[in-house]
Amino acid sequence: NAMPLHITYWSGASGSAPIPEVDISSETRTISGTSAQSGAAPEGSSIVSIYSTEAGRFAIGDNPTAAATSPYIGAGERIWRSITPGQKIAGITA
Repeated sequence: NAMPLHITYWSGASGSAPIPEVDISSETRTISGTSAQSGAAPEGSSIVSIYSTEAGRFAIGDNPTAAATSPYIGAGERIWRSITPGQKIAGITA
């Protein structure tokens, strides 16, 4: 089953507790049982919020691949992470 992963890029203070300030852009990536990547994080972004409508796994990096061992995101959960411009989000259903 395919599901949407809602990704929003923010500027703000990143660190152990990211503090978003201004939303820069957002996208929706449909994910399934095969890892799928987002577009590149835009210039000025330092934080990303990832919202999943169903349980999934995600990875962040220059060329990430989400796998069964990647960090888990539950259905209806929003996760905040630090990101650098140019990095991508990969997602896969759990």
